[in-house]
Amino acid sequence: MKKNYDLSALMSLAWAIYRKPVNKCVDFGDALKRAWACFDEADYNRMVIDDAIKTYGITERVRTWYGWTTEGRKVMHEQVAVFHVILKNSERGIGKTHDTAFFAYSQTDLAENVA
Repeated sequence: MKKNYDLSALMSLAWAIYRKPVNKCVDFGDALKRAWACFDEADYNRMVIDDAIKTYGITERVRTWYGWTTEGRKVMHEQVAVFHVILKNSERGIGKTHDTAFFAYSQTDLAENVA
């Protein structure tokens, strides 16, 4: 079965990778390759996260620290991640990985309530 890709989102990601200050030496062709790799890695990363949730028996929502901030929440001070997983992250380069920490909803508070 052929996958359908959102080409607008793909090009937006490629431009974002190209414009990142840490990627100054990256030409646009390489940025486009990294964007394609990110799209291909999304299913794998989702599977790894779902497996970790099942393995640890977590029933509440989990997000990364950044994921909670985009929802207007902050991880409370001195909270330890519920689990860590190694995810593929081609934005940093083809084949690169990243150790990602996930926090549960109960470890967060509304952004205005966190000092």
